[in-house]
Amino acid sequence: MNKLFLWSVVFLTACAVPQATQYYTLPDSVFRQPENKVLRLENSVQVWVENSSQNNALIYQTTAETVHFAKNAVWAVPLNQAASNAFANAMNENSKNIIYLPKNNEKQNCPCIKIDLQSFQGAYTGEVKVAGVAYFYDKTGKTNKIKPFTVTHIQQGNGYDAMTKALGEAVKQAAREIVR
Repeated sequence: MNKLFLWSVVFLTACAVPQATQYYTLPDSVFRQPENKVLRLENSVQVWVENSSQNNALIYQTTAETVHFAKNAVWAVPLNQAASNAFANAMNENSKNIIYLPKNNEKQNCPCIKIDLQSFQGAYTGEVKVAGVAYFYDKTGKTNKIKPFTVTHIQQGNGYDAMTKALGEAVKQAAREIVR
């Protein structure tokens, strides 16, 4: 009986210890200036995240109807900033005529693309999903094109590390779809 009591105390104590927060980075989320320095048209890329009020938490869909905001797994930098950099890098890889620069504040420089991310999460299905709407503005600031996008990418492995790698690949696919 003493051993059972002792194990119960150890188990309850272990459950009561708060988990340390883990910080994650989105792959390729440090902006790289394009290598080709030929003068080209510049376009800014700005990303807004729908659920940014959830303390920058990683998001995981646990069932078809349930979404979980992680408490101890968060983005190391604000997701809108990291995603703006990652989208700009991916768009620059696929562009010959335009340089895409991340825009991380609310002032609009045009021509520009505003990406409204409505889904940026892993899921119980083993896939990640990046979805939203890209708004293209001309140099006068008027919307001249709206392009919705949805990209799913298979996650290799389990956990948040694998999820963030898959989200990085999904961003690259979404960027190709947006500028196509």
